[in-house]
Amino acid sequence: MPDYAYQHNVFFQYVFGSAACLVYLTVLNLTDLRQKAIGPYTAAWTADIPTGPSSTAGTLISSSATAEALSASSTATVILTAAVAVCAVCFVTTIVPRAVSYPSRYVNNRDDYQELRHTLSRIPDEASVTASAFYSTFLSQRDILYDIHYASREHLLSTEFVVLDPASENDLKRYAGDGKTGYEGVIELLNKNDYQLYIKIRGTVEIYRRSQLSLPDNLNQYNPFTQNE
Repeated sequence: MPDYAYQHNVFFQYVFGSAACLVYLTVLNLTDLRQKAIGPYTAAWTADIPTGPSSTAGTLISSSATAEALSASSTATVILTAAVAVCAVCFVTTIVPRAVSYPSRYVNNRDDYQELRHTLSRIPDEASVTASAFYSTFLSQRDILYDIHYASREHLLSTEFVVLDPASENDLKRYAGDGKTGYEGVIELLNKNDYQLYIKIRGTVEIYRRSQLSLPDNLNQYNPFTQNE
């Protein structure tokens, strides 16, 4: 596999399609494994069995063919078992610890996540919002919602609320420049456009709200994609 995380890392959803194909092919091969191992020897045994007085020779040939078939089947089984064992070791040592860390993190920080949900729920359903990627799911019922990573500045400044993840520099990198980080750049932009800090959980989320005096008319119906300018 190439060194491209989205193709080989099972913690991304992009491998679901290829993984399903591999599981399907594995099932097909398992059902055919014994037949493929025994089939050629069975055919040879059937063709070479003499008739009439030479039945003893036929018995010897059939015994030899059967032994060879069983030996081949046994070898295939050993190889398959070894492959499964190697995969199991890799899975237990590399996948399980990380997979367990996600539910463990939630259990250990459950109160913090509940506080975050409560904070985000203070944004009205009829509001227009621009949000960092990992907060957009919870805010998906708002009338207008933009992902800050993809939204233009015009889209961002058209919304009443801006929800920032201060730690997600990737979401804000387009606002970096002149010696400022993306976070510092977007804060400067918001301050210049009459946004004020509405509520904050230190290091986790910052919600900015635009001054009511600066909001466009009919905000709930405003959609920059339909504007001519």
